[in-house]
Amino acid sequence: MIRTDLLTKIKFFAVSLFLTFTSLVLTAQERGADFSVEAEDQGKGPGAESFMSNPLLLVVGALILVTAVVFILKGRKK
Repeated sequence: MIRTDLLTKIKFFAVSLFLTFTSLVLTAQERGADFSVEAEDQGKGPGAESFMSNPLLLVVGALILVTAVVFILKGRKK
């Protein structure tokens, strides 16, 4: 009974070791893919890019969304 437990642990260790080395081999590549993603200007105006990149607006929007969800969930329990 102890021998089968030991063999199971050895097999588990061997498989985990194999998977670790396999992932290292797959991620250790010399150079990445050569491609570039360029977005064309669609003429949306001067403030279109700065709206989504402003972290303050994203935080305020998230707070409003969380507050609305809390109020909706509290209203359902009554």
